[in-house]
Amino acid sequence: MLTTPEITPATPTIAPALSEQETITHVLKELEDLKNIVLIENNTGDWSITHPMLFGFILTTVAKLSVPLACRMPDHFFIDFKGIQSEQASAHIMTNGTTQLHVGSELIRKSLTEEDNLSLRSLQWTLAHELSHLCDPKFKLSAKLYLVRDFLNKFGLYFATFSLAQMVFQNTGHQAFFAACGFIILNKIFTIALHRNYEYTADKLSLQAMPDITLSEIENTLTSMQQAVKPLCLTEPTNAINMLIGGCFPSLKSKKLYKKIVLLSFFSLHPSISKRLEYLKKLNG
Repeated sequence: MLTTPEITPATPTIAPALSEQETITHVLKELEDLKNIVLIENNTGDWSITHPMLFGFILTTVAKLSVPLACRMPDHFFIDFKGIQSEQASAHIMTNGTTQLHVGSELIRKSLTEEDNLSLRSLQWTLAHELSHLCDPKFKLSAKLYLVRDFLNKFGLYFATFSLAQMVFQNTGHQAFFAACGFIILNKIFTIALHRNYEYTADKLSLQAMPDITLSEIENTLTSMQQAVKPLCLTEPTNAINMLIGGCFPSLKSKKLYKKIVLLSFFSLHPSISKRLEYLKKLNG
């Protein structure tokens, strides 16, 4: 994944007073310039200094959203320029407790140019959703327990592999193998349920940050992001299935392949768009 170097929100930035349209024009120009630097020249640097309008725009937007959420600012900011990551935003809590906010370059560009049914409010809601993850106590706890979860995942796989070898070469270990497979399946189901709960919680908190956002705007945002990832479903299937909200796959021509991917979509870490909208409708009464 090609991305900008990490930047802390404490880095000072000075931006002249401009109208909203002038600011957007400067931000888009700096975004394109930074994209060329990262992708073509393969250089890195402090983009808060070299591209102050872009950094200031992201920082200011996130700062405004963090206030109603009563959430502290992320420790590090990134802009991603390649693959699925360029079409979305994501939040991460590292094992050392630091927080990261990633924003896709294409998501920024399309939102500011109102391309593919996106808008500035689409970008703001997406950032509010990701920032909400960093405010979620369950999300924070899961990050703290990452090493434990990783150990359990590897233990299940190693135990299943060892038991399978015993079955093949010694005709023993049948019960252990099936027990290991059951553990892996249950662990996967638990992980899916947990991650989908994170998404519902972030959707709920995002309304706190943007109480005037409409369900129609949220639906347009999620649908547009889903459409953007469609071409990447085959090149980045794991990321697509995890991120893509259930069904980026109906356009695929191969029925066999379509069935396989639809089956895999049941293991998506994100609920479908329809499920998320249904949940938000219930919240609105």
